[in-house]
Amino acid sequence: MKNNWSIYVIVVTISSLAGVAIAGLPNSAGTEPTIVTPAATAAPTTILAPVAVTTTTEAAAEAAAEAASTEPPQTSTTVLTTTTTTTTTTIVGEPPVARTDVVVVAVNGAGGNGLAAGVRDQLVGLGYDKARVANGTDFVDVTKVYFFDGFVSAAEQVSLDLGLDPALIEPVIMSPSFGVFNGDQVTVYIGRDRS
Repeated sequence: MKNNWSIYVIVVTISSLAGVAIAGLPNSAGTEPTIVTPAATAAPTTILAPVAVTTTTEAAAEAAAEAASTEPPQTSTTVLTTTTTTTTTTIVGEPPVARTDVVVVAVNGAGGNGLAAGVRDQLVGLGYDKARVANGTDFVDVTKVYFFDGFVSAAEQVSLDLGLDPALIEPVIMSPSFGVFNGDQVTVYIGRDRS
């Protein structure tokens, strides 16, 4: 039995030495322990926001999860373009009329001598061979073009040829009076703006 105690003493001694060896001996050099901090990492360049999915059934939740995992992220590109358009107004059912076929009357509505004759000569020079003159009974400030039924496109052409505003074209019923109609199709009622 005396031998068993000696074996216990040897085992305890070896265990104590092994514990000291494993734990390490105290440092007698007097230096502070070194603490190593982990290196800083760069901030992430992309932050993904969580996607909220609201469903009422399990099948819908599975479909949404599958779609979210299989679809690639989409990007959006905005392209700005500028388009210039020209608008041409055409009256349906009214064929264009040749200048030589249009009967135009230049009406003096400003009172100056020879004003209607001057516009008539300008019209003849543009190809309106059937242009004539008349004197108006009313004086007006703005020159306008009036059309008889079926001659809207002819009135637009006369207006453009004389450099007038096509927005001022009106039916002949709106025209100030100027005497007797003589087969006229278009009337240019000359105002003080042309005198």
